[in-house]
Amino acid sequence: MSDTEHLTTVEESEPDTLQIALVGVIGTLLLLIVVAVLQGLYEHVERREINRKVVEVTPLELATLRVHQQELLAATVWVDPKAGAVTIPIDRAMDLIVRDPGLKAVPLPLPSAAPAAGAKP
Repeated sequence: MSDTEHLTTVEESEPDTLQIALVGVIGTLLLLIVVAVLQGLYEHVERREINRKVVEVTPLELATLRVHQQELLAATVWVDPKAGAVTIPIDRAMDLIVRDPGLKAVPLPLPSAAPAAGAKP
């Protein structure tokens, strides 16, 4: 055999453009679906973390204010020693009223409003 016969037996075929286009379209659609699912998963986890770290956490100022208010509510304080007026915890006041219904609560005087800045007395 000669060298020229061997070279002519090689087959040349053209690529199937329809098949290549179909694979490209399907691959693109799958890629878009995967990206959309991953983006949704990321946003879900991000919202959950923001809730856990920001929304559900009580700020320090609010926590200290609540503790201070609870201490004030639980304290027994003289309001007017001459008149014998004191503030007592509400639970204690309810117990006293149940034991002696004739007791009367004396309303506390309202604190005077602070003068506005720039107002003359």
